[in-house]
Amino acid sequence: MNERQAVIKAWSGQYRKVGKKDRGRILDEVVALTGYNRRYVVGLSRWEGKIIA
Repeated sequence: MNERQAVIKAWSGQYRKVGKKDRGRILDEVVALTGYNRRYVVGLSRWEGKIIA
């Protein structure tokens, strides 16, 4: 697993549990760490753990 996927996996569970203000903070941190687009990170966090590969 590459580093970006590990970051998304670590933050996705927390992202779904917190309120709107905290989600913005989490998104800022993940975007800074991964370099991904903000909307892409939201989509990844939504799908994390739901796809069986």
